[in-house]
Amino acid sequence: MVDEQRAREERESYRQNFHNLNTLVGETSIQAVKMLFASNGGAIVALLGFLSFFVEDTDSEIAISVASSLPWFALGLVSSLIVSLTAYATNYCYISYLTEWQFYDDTPYPSETKAARIWNIIGRLFHVVSALAGLASLFFFVKGVLQISTVAAEFG
Repeated sequence: MVDEQRAREERESYRQNFHNLNTLVGETSIQAVKMLFASNGGAIVALLGFLSFFVEDTDSEIAISVASSLPWFALGLVSSLIVSLTAYATNYCYISYLTEWQFYDDTPYPSETKAARIWNIIGRLFHVVSALAGLASLFFFVKGVLQISTVAAEFG
């Protein structure tokens, strides 16, 4: 039998480590999502500002060419929204995973339950979707920038 005092200390250590990790992951994912929103949303705002100079000239070839890059940035913005939603879902699943662990008085270590394993699998799926959506958002941003670079080289 393991000492009950040691079991309590281990449980408290487990809970503290969980809290620290959850805080760190949450802050990091928030910063990444902000960066994706800012880059794609900022590009859309900048392009719309640039295109406002061509409002009178609806046949402007450069305006039409620049405007054709807007869908790439819009897709990047939508992808970053998906990142935000799936990051929340991932965090929720992992918290649920850890709260489903069972503590026993005779052992200092928690035991994983079937419900915890299910939450872990769902959390991993959301995590993968979030990562793929983040990569897609970056891809769409780069694709939009490259399209604008091509237009600038063509008309520059």
